[in-house]
Amino acid sequence: MPESKNLAQEEKIHLAFEISLLLKGLFALGEIIGGIVALFVSKDFLLKTVSVLTQEELAEDPRDLIANYLLHSAQNLSIGTQLFVALYLLSHGGIKLWLIIGLLRQKLWYY
Repeated sequence: MPESKNLAQEEKIHLAFEISLLLKGLFALGEIIGGIVALFVSKDFLLKTVSVLTQEELAEDPRDLIANYLLHSAQNLSIGTQLFVALYLLSHGGIKLWLIIGLLRQKLWYY
């Protein structure tokens, strides 16, 4: 009987491991999509979007810390920073997804 409990416990742990890998895979896909978006979004579009999103909050409280930070960051975004963010997200998401696929395929090297 104790062996069947241990086996059931191991199966639950393995299921939790696989679920966590699938969730990490979704986050990796999100990073890849975010990297692609960061690569192709224009500074004007980003600035307009942030302005629309923060407009109401700044009308209520012109000293709102988060809204002002977002607006300031969008205004001062350089092409180099945008490229770095895009490449970082693409590489980090791609490597993570590659490792997750290897783990799900149960290839020993990935462990």
